[in-house]
Amino acid sequence: MKEKKRLRLEQEAREREKAEKKENSAWKRLKKRLASLKWLDPFTYADMLLEKIGKKDSQVVSWMVYLITAFVSALLLYTLFGFLFHSPSPMVIVVSGSMEPTFYRGDVMALSGWNLEELNAPLIEMPNTEIDGLDISEYAYTLCSVKGVEGLEPCRSVIKKIQSGALQASAKDILAEKIVFPKLNKEIDITEKGDVVVYFSEAQGIPIIHRAVAKIRAKDGFFVLTKGDSVLNAFIDQDAGLSYGAVPFGKLQGKTILMIPWIGYMKLILLDDLPCFLSSPMTKAKCAFP
Repeated sequence: MKEKKRLRLEQEAREREKAEKKENSAWKRLKKRLASLKWLDPFTYADMLLEKIGKKDSQVVSWMVYLITAFVSALLLYTLFGFLFHSPSPMVIVVSGSMEPTFYRGDVMALSGWNLEELNAPLIEMPNTEIDGLDISEYAYTLCSVKGVEGLEPCRSVIKKIQSGALQASAKDILAEKIVFPKLNKEIDITEKGDVVVYFSEAQGIPIIHRAVAKIRAKDGFFVLTKGDSVLNAFIDQDAGLSYGAVPFGKLQGKTILMIPWIGYMKLILLDDLPCFLSSPMTKAKCAFP
């Protein structure tokens, strides 16, 4: 009986030793593979350069080399992303709250290029009409609901009433519900089901990250109508003055395929908010500084 117990204990010891060797071997292989990843780190080459020129202990030279390395690496990575995603602007930072709660200020959006068929939004066919540069009122109008008011009313009429003081309502009380194309006898609902796209707003001088609520195939090309998701964005961009007309397809920088939360917020504080905050007493600017 004692002999059987001794043999069993020896067998268990051998199995534990074998398992430990296997685990150690696997860990060594993993460490070796991870060590090879250092060649993907651009700062590895910066350290090698500093050693070669004998300036590794110089804080000033090291700081300059690391700064240049970071800048060049970011530029190369940005270019690589642009090539892979087929977009001239593969990454942008959300600078306002116009898409909350879908996205928040400081979120970084990865963009991809695409064709019209791949863009998710209701399609309107206008093969006999040229709309490039036209105000949307030339071929369509939007209908808004107003809290406390029965039925729908043209959104631009609502805007005029607010501006004249005839209507007391905040953005939260108003919502663009439909886009009507009278010559086509068609209307579409404004929803949050379309893809989010990025275009440069000439009216605002910044990139706008908003949702495509309609795509139009016209005689002179393809166009997109856009709107922010926030309850404070009551109107489509083409009524709110963010875009002078329907956005030409060629001016879209891409559609969002990935969101990385918050990592761009420090850039907004240091390069956008803080300078605005410091200059606001003189310029009377309205800043987004928290």
